[in-house]
Amino acid sequence: MENGIPVKVDVRTRQIQSGEKNDYSQKFDGRLSIKNQTLYLRYDESSEARVTFKVCEDDVYLSRKSGQMRLKLHFNENVKFETSYLTPYGAVELRCETDCFKFDYDRKVQSGSLTIDYRLFTGDEILGEYKIRLQFAA
Repeated sequence: MENGIPVKVDVRTRQIQSGEKNDYSQKFDGRLSIKNQTLYLRYDESSEARVTFKVCEDDVYLSRKSGQMRLKLHFNENVKFETSYLTPYGAVELRCETDCFKFDYDRKVQSGSLTIDYRLFTGDEILGEYKIRLQFAA
């Protein structure tokens, strides 16, 4: 990975889909960079899957690229965002509704945490509820 400083990233997620709960926890080596008051946190989930969090004042953007699949989500507690999930079989139209997000960052020690709770819909149908708990430290 290019640019920024190396950080350790601890990601914990919970998915609730069709009443079924799945928890996921993983640690990654990542990179942290700041450009024009915007923080970027990047890590590779695998040799093909790259994840980027872009944190602005009131918004968080998540981009995940894996092979031919592309997903971009935009989190803001006051706005519903429409997006497309690009797959090898075509695009799936999604709507992201953020229930809450919180970001803490300590510049002195280059560490922080990100909490995001959101729901994804296709049309009026809920695909799932998701919780992200991410911590990073240099």
